[in-house]
Amino acid sequence: MSTESRPHPPSHETDPPVSSRSPMDPIPVVVLDADAGSRLQWSRMLAEVPGIELAGATGLVGEAIQLIRNRHPRVIILDPILPDWNAATVIHALRLWAPASLLLIATIPLTTEPAPRLLQAGATHYFDKRTDITRAMSVLVEIQDR
Repeated sequence: MSTESRPHPPSHETDPPVSSRSPMDPIPVVVLDADAGSRLQWSRMLAEVPGIELAGATGLVGEAIQLIRNRHPRVIILDPILPDWNAATVIHALRLWAPASLLLIATIPLTTEPAPRLLQAGATHYFDKRTDITRAMSVLVEIQDR
């Protein structure tokens, strides 16, 4: 059983305001994936995309919340297969801390909740990380143009 505690919802009285981002600033991305190999793969792929900055990668929800609070990512990449966490609960927690961030689900579909349920819970995109990585990276490139 995990010793990680559930994150508390944000206190809007103490949270710093989200700073405005210049169009020239890199787009910060946080990766939350329990698999260290996947985190390494994301780190390498994101490093190859100009204008994208890996703000942090972790396999723990609590650490991801801290990264989100400190780095204010524009994009969160999540594999919702996390020990002792329900996918919808993780999405809900991330939405509390980063309501304006794009939330990309990158997972293996046979081992997680169906895409419609995850999208309904608050994810903005859903990808099969075995076959749709190119499409996921395309979304990141499109974000730069916005």
